Amino acid sequence: MSFSLFFACCALLLVCLGGASGCAVCLLCGTLLHKAYMQARFVVFCLLLSAAIAGVTALLIFVPQKAFFRELLDVSYIMFLSILYLLSLFCVVFRKLLLPLVLIAYIAISAFTGVSLYALFGLQKDSFEIAVQPDGIYVDGTLEVAGVADSLPVMLYTLPPQLLLPVPRVWYRLGMQDTQAFTAVVYSRAQNTFFSQYVARYVHWCLSRSAVARVPLDQETSLPALYTCTLIRSWEQIRFSLQRTL
Repeated sequence: MSFSLFFACCALLLVCLGGASGCAVCLLCGTLLHKAYMQARFVVFCLLLSAAIAGVTALLIFVPQKAFFRELLDVSYIMFLSILYLLSLFCVVFRKLLLPLVLIAYIAISAFTGVSLYALFGLQKDSFEIAVQPDGIYVDGTLEVAGVADSLPVMLYTLPPQLLLPVPRVWYRLGMQDTQAFTAVVYSRAQNTFFSQYVARYVHWCLSRSAVARVPLDQETSLPALYTCTLIRSWEQIRFSLQRTL
């Protein structure tokens, strides 16, 4: 289990706890003020609380990386989880007002993030052809590495753990382009306005976690050589499977 997946599980537990707390507040206020309340709130309270307790128990038993719990004590993670808990609580208490607004905001942020990332990276293929020539390495007919090389470098960008959106968590870009040089494109596209500058900073934050992966190529065979590279994706990892076709 990666830390991002562990963090997503913790966020889901806080949502359950926040929802259960919101139901408890509604039940308490209804009892003290002698007002009628929805009987379903008690059922929802029991379900959410049971799910949270079961989830915490499962994490304590099945997560062997105890360092994850220490890393979770980071101030930024604590603030994010606290806000998520309070937001869940208030969405239950003021469900008719806040819940639609939160859902609309979540959908808008997800759409904007997905469109921005696809505009920068393009369509993320699950496989591509690698041709090794004496003058360099070509990917789908485009020269990516000039000269003789024993591997194809790939820049991997992983979204921050707090970004719990329905978009791919890992994005790749062929070559060794530096993170700051690549994300500088975002700043160059942004106009000198308050909104656009903060949008550029947001996209830059999304791409702040980067690493270099290398696809090893066999240099002992005669050139030219043709390979098919297939990407195997998991939660926030990409593995490369290479098969020679010529």
